Amino acid sequence: MGSTGSRWWSRSFAAADGTGTATEQAAAGCSLRFGLTITSFTGCRNNAKDGCGIALQMIAAVLGLAMGMVAAGDGPVAIPEVRGTTFAGETVALPEALKGKIGVLIVGFSEASRKEAADWGHKLADDPQRPAELAYYEMPVLESVPRLLRGWVLKKIKESVSQNGQEHFLPILDHEAEWKKAVGYNKADDAYLLVVDGNGVVRWRGEGALSDAAYAEVKRQVAEVGR
Repeated sequence: MGSTGSRWWSRSFAAADGTGTATEQAAAGCSLRFGLTITSFTGCRNNAKDGCGIALQMIAAVLGLAMGMVAAGDGPVAIPEVRGTTFAGETVALPEALKGKIGVLIVGFSEASRKEAADWGHKLADDPQRPAELAYYEMPVLESVPRLLRGWVLKKIKESVSQNGQEHFLPILDHEAEWKKAVGYNKADDAYLLVVDGNGVVRWRGEGALSDAAYAEVKRQVAEVGR
């Protein structure tokens, strides 16, 4: 396990209340990592004094850039080649599964990203205008969770996923560093979105909470890839 995972795991034990077995304490700490809080501009007041209202207007005006469009100077960014099993029991190999399709991948690296990721997943699932060629997956990256506890973590997450959503839920157990590079990782508790073409090349990426404007931008980017 890498140093980041080790530091997190130490904090998990420190946060536990000291009761129960070591495994139970570790599990309690693990649940702190893989649950969810929504990231928003809650603390921001819309007034000129702190400039925050103006900043929000600017962000809304340039949503495509604010959401993290892949810069041309970066060159092509491809997702890692991984194989996993959805909660519906289907084996999925990426990027192979995206051949002839457009992928929207919702990637999270902590429990606190789960709420945002789930909101995006529900929105895609309930969209009657979702293109037939669009394939989407919610993908929690669990490499830093100790192997001893992964089964417990996966069980707890699966309990929160609807039956209909399980075929779109693809836990990732390795290649964490590569996924962080692909999404432009900078905040542990954000949900990250990738619009990916049929060759596994990232055509657009964003992060953060679901909003009508953000969802409209994702749909626009999907349409661009499909042209």
